[in-house]
Amino acid sequence: GYAAGRLDVALEEDGIGAGTLFTVVELCPGVRATVWARGRSVAEVAAVGAQVAAALATMHAAGLRHGDVSPENVLVDPS
Repeated sequence: GYAAGRLDVALEEDGIGAGTLFTVVELCPGVRATVWARGRSVAEVAAVGAQVAAALATMHAAGLRHGDVSPENVLVDPS
């Protein structure tokens, strides 16, 4: 399965750059979604997509934004 869970990451840096607040966290292990999705069923890919959407909704509810959401920036645990 692909159950979403709590992800604890270390804060690497935060500040203001070009007038925009930013936060940098440690790189998490995983495979880029574009690579992971190759050969997967639509249902498997949709399940991960739903988890990404739920995670973004949680972030937005907390007042946080991700500046560059794309399959290249989504890491999937291959196990």
